[in-house]
Amino acid sequence: MGRKIALREDFDGLGLRRLAKASKDAGEYLLGYVGEITHQFSAMAGARGDKDKADPYVVALAAHSQRISNVEWVVIADETLASRPNRKIPTACAAYGVTSRTLVEMLKIEFPQDDWGI
Repeated sequence: MGRKIALREDFDGLGLRRLAKASKDAGEYLLGYVGEITHQFSAMAGARGDKDKADPYVVALAAHSQRISNVEWVVIADETLASRPNRKIPTACAAYGVTSRTLVEMLKIEFPQDDWGI
């Protein structure tokens, strides 16, 4: 089983929102996930704000891609559940069966030989 890692900060740079809207086959399902996540985690998604937040798109991309392939997707976000867990990517990821890690956690796993005493 392979693995893909999605960095929240890279979302807009990758143009994934445009891809989701342009690709009719994958786009419908992906945007369906975005809608579900936005509804279930409205505080995280900023559904009532004026900014278009990438968080639900990142979680949706990982959940949808993991569902249609034999690849584990891991979302990297610098968030913990210490305060306001319903606004956090790790909570949404867990609800959709997607692994979420911090950057330091990912570095420790991917490069165990290095000293990541950050």
